Amino acid sequence: LLGFTPAGEALGRMLPRPRDGATLRPSAETALHLQLYRRDPSVGAVLHVHGEAATVLSMVVKGDTLVLTGFELLKALRGVTHHDAQVALPILDNDQDMEALAAQVEARLDAAPGVPGYLLRGHGLYTWGADLAEAERHVEALDFLFRCKLRLRQEGWR
Repeated sequence: LLGFTPAGEALGRMLPRPRDGATLRPSAETALHLQLYRRDPSVGAVLHVHGEAATVLSMVVKGDTLVLTGFELLKALRGVTHHDAQVALPILDNDQDMEALAAQVEARLDAAPGVPGYLLRGHGLYTWGADLAEAERHVEALDFLFRCKLRLRQEGWR
């Protein structure tokens, strides 16, 4: 069973059916969600959020990777057991051509096995987990880590 929020709706307001009987339009990015389920059978939930820190970092980081290391909260991410681990999240340029974007995502994830998410430049974060609880934990941990990383950049450190 897969559930998707309709275009323009927030997860917290998701209903089993529209109140007025109208046909709902799925998000344009549904293909990116489905791609993650197809590539890894252990994925039980995929979340896409438009957090401020994630969006800003995706724009200011030079290159195509955001490296997180040295934070205790990294251990909230699946497979990370030490604060000195290095988590390298891919950053991809946003593209309205979902087929082209999905191909780019596929190539980047193939090159970064075990990564817990990726950023779309100027758009937001995709992350996933074995279930909704793990995916939500990843969203919360990554949002915190992004805010820390952004603050450190503002302070001229790292």
